[in-house]
Amino acid sequence: MSVNIKIKQGVIKKNINSIIKYTDLDYGTCDEYFRLVNKKTGTHTLLYDNKRFARGIDVSIDDNYINLDLSIPTTKEEINCLYRITEIICKKLLTKKFYKNEEEKTFEDINDCIIEDIDLCEKALIDIKERLETDEYIQIFGIFNPISIGKKELDEIDDSLNNLANYLQDIQSIDAYYAVPKVFNIDNQLTGIYIIKDNVPSIVPLEPYIILNRIPNIKEWYVMFDEDNFINYNDFINNVDKSNYYDANHVIVELSESKIKDLLNEYKIIINLKKDE
Repeated sequence: MSVNIKIKQGVIKKNINSIIKYTDLDYGTCDEYFRLVNKKTGTHTLLYDNKRFARGIDVSIDDNYINLDLSIPTTKEEINCLYRITEIICKKLLTKKFYKNEEEKTFEDINDCIIEDIDLCEKALIDIKERLETDEYIQIFGIFNPISIGKKELDEIDDSLNNLANYLQDIQSIDAYYAVPKVFNIDNQLTGIYIIKDNVPSIVPLEPYIILNRIPNIKEWYVMFDEDNFINYNDFINNVDKSNYYDANHVIVELSESKIKDLLNEYKIIINLKKDE
């Protein structure tokens, strides 16, 4: 669910560098695992407030329109930021007109738009609660990486956008590496492998997966510590300290060199990665 803002391009077309220059926001683009690559632009560029983390504003541009997309639910601050940016861009293009979800709006409509979007976010929190009656967790996309929302997170948010703002700020202030799998074709079988380094706080899933199930039918999952040092993912996750909770499907682990040696002594397996990746 998202709110889409479209602003019609003028005679002199604006590009992403122009939009960044008009704002006081940081920016980046997402890799294939929806992790932020900071200070890089792309077909879709994410703008965000580095003082108050929320979910980011996606910017895409073509010859006809500048598109701003805001994922729902988000924070009141980010909703206000969306319309502040909208107004800035419109003024640069010498217009007061923009489109919200294909409906024409002007500056006079902005306060009503903000109220509507806050209400939409509150309803989205209720929708998440209903979905969690049957699902263990759902994933939302934060600024820096995906976040798995479960009952614990929902209890903390407690249907409050202010609590959501605090939650998004807190979890995205954690300094840790968000581990993702690389997929290899090994013996004609799709295999997912997470790479974990010693003494690096790493966010790892309790159950391995591919985001949005983009690559189905992964048959085996492993962890690689360095070249030729592998263990089965279950042996990894069942033998590390999982007390440092991150979200509904992730914990933060930090393995010493000696711990990795112990795991390899007990569980090391041989895998040939000379197959096509």
